[in-house]
Amino acid sequence: MTNSPTTIFLTLYFDRATEQAINRLWHVLADAGISLPGIHGHRPHITLAAYDTSDWTTYQQLLEKFTQSQQAFPIRLHALGIFPETGVVFLAPRVTAPLLTLHSALLTACAALGSAPLKYAHHLGENAWMPHCTLARGQTSTQVMAIVETCAQHWQAIDGMIEGIGILIPPAVIDVAQYPLAAPSSHDNS
Repeated sequence: MTNSPTTIFLTLYFDRATEQAINRLWHVLADAGISLPGIHGHRPHITLAAYDTSDWTTYQQLLEKFTQSQQAFPIRLHALGIFPETGVVFLAPRVTAPLLTLHSALLTACAALGSAPLKYAHHLGENAWMPHCTLARGQTSTQVMAIVETCAQHWQAIDGMIEGIGILIPPAVIDVAQYPLAAPSSHDNS
């Protein structure tokens, strides 16, 4: 059955404790009277790639195999950033070799499908990617300043783990499918 193409997002997801820490930050913002339209109910994540497809099951099959060869790894959300042109405030992870290697390997695996080209390549492409976990989007400059100030007052870096890759298909706010990464080996100190 062929449907009209829709955009799917391949996302990194965190361990439960990291998700809870990000959710606590969203609650701090809400308690400060800051409205976060479009964020409530979303699972915290980092977007790896986006594709237009009418058959997302192909990506399910790819991720089921791909994630078996990738290990979970630590991540530190250690900075707060903004994209002023879109009113986005985000948590930025420390960019590590495991993070970049996984991103590159996934883009290569998806390109080998021979299907749709990477969507939003100008900021999701291998040499253009700025990994981030969105806290708020579509904010005015005044709202961005309030969010940054509130986050700064309650700032604490978040140490956690990247545990898997999901498929997010808007308007859904949580992954429609999730694939865990392999457990890290005991001798791996990435």
